[in-house]
Amino acid sequence: LYEGGRDTVKIDFFQNYIKGDIYFADPKVSFFLENAFGIPSRSIVRDFKVFTVDGRQLGIESVFLRNGIEFPYPRINEVGQTKRDTFTFDKTNSNLDILFGSGPTAVAYDVDAFTNPEGNTGQKGFITDKSFYRVQVEVELPLYGSVSNFVAQDLYDIDLEQYKKIKELEFKVVADNDIPLDIAMQG
Repeated sequence: LYEGGRDTVKIDFFQNYIKGDIYFADPKVSFFLENAFGIPSRSIVRDFKVFTVDGRQLGIESVFLRNGIEFPYPRINEVGQTKRDTFTFDKTNSNLDILFGSGPTAVAYDVDAFTNPEGNTGQKGFITDKSFYRVQVEVELPLYGSVSNFVAQDLYDIDLEQYKKIKELEFKVVADNDIPLDIAMQG
């Protein structure tokens, strides 16, 4: 067993969230796998959950979490090489679409690698002092789906003390909106 450690991907979309519902039609969490151990290896996911704006921690469910994800690995004639692969959790193989409708603020994960998971003593392989495995995680929330009564707020303090002698002042606000939602501003 090779321990990978815990890490978190922060999601700032809901940073200024006040209320409302949003549903992402096709969220994805991709595991980018790298392995330089020359023997079969399988993931053991110790923790994989979504943190929400209301403080809940929701567990991601998938058969691939229970059974593990097979790591690609270099064969005996590929000593020193690193094999790479990507595994993606989505709405077809997990409950991500439901969880990401709950206002996600972060995804936490802890993935270990278990070498020779089948216990095959006849398999020839290798481990060197430079062997390693790595899992990097990417969260994708495509902006299509549905939104209902979604409200976010951000406040900006302005110190006007240095302008006491000014008789007239004009504020100019320029806003770029790259998301397909109407935005109302109040000052």
